[in-house]
Amino acid sequence: GDQSAARIESRIEGSRGLVAAEQSTSNDLFDEPEAGGFALGTEVYAMASYDALARMAALPNVGDDRAAAWAERAAAMRAAILASYWNPELGYFTSGPAGSTGFASGVWETSGAEAALWFLGADGERVRSTLDAMQRVAMSDYGVVLFPHRDDDNHFCHSVWYCWEAGLARAAAGVGDAALVHRLIGHQVRTVVLNKTFYEVTDARDGASWRWPGQLWHAAGFVSKVLSGVFGIRYDERGMTFVPAVAPEFEGARLEGLRYRAATLDLEIRGS
Repeated sequence: GDQSAARIESRIEGSRGLVAAEQSTSNDLFDEPEAGGFALGTEVYAMASYDALARMAALPNVGDDRAAAWAERAAAMRAAILASYWNPELGYFTSGPAGSTGFASGVWETSGAEAALWFLGADGERVRSTLDAMQRVAMSDYGVVLFPHRDDDNHFCHSVWYCWEAGLARAAAGVGDAALVHRLIGHQVRTVVLNKTFYEVTDARDGASWRWPGQLWHAAGFVSKVLSGVFGIRYDERGMTFVPAVAPEFEGARLEGLRYRAATLDLEIRGS
């Protein structure tokens, strides 16, 4: 935690209160000048890191006196991100903040939008608007396109990475959009059944999957869509709650042996 916080702190720039971030969380291949040096996904994960550090430091058996400073930094970054990346004319969080070309031209980046919906605590209206926009600007017949604004020919562009959809399914459940949860799961199920494995990349143009089978993060993303999408499981220091979003096709779904703290739970859905 100490090293993580120090690394993030060393990257904070200027009056924006944002960390220097030439690339979004999902991208280790190319710079994104349209984000103006402050890529959305990386900003959100930096904010979430401060938030996690503050919450852990405040635990009674930890009692680290830096908790307050980390919580203050998380709150300041959250406010800056909400103020800088929400484009009210387009109705979604753009890849770069106000003043960047990404903001002005409405560049969408899926891992950034997912992170924003998962960790920023945006109000329901902004969540619904972002999910609607996603289906207009980034949704293909095979899933959500990672970088829909780019024409590059590589494993990130024209591609679907299902692991970056888990938070989108979670957000859809949070606003009661069971149909969207079903659609996101259906795209991945089609791909996995067809290939009998979790490939890294699925081409958004023709649905072909390639480049390395057996990818754990896509399997984990699928499990997360079911747990936090269909069953709507939420948990924090206070316990577990449920915000299910059940399309008719999932009526009767059952999970057995789900381990949570000292409990082992069997969960069953009745109705839709």
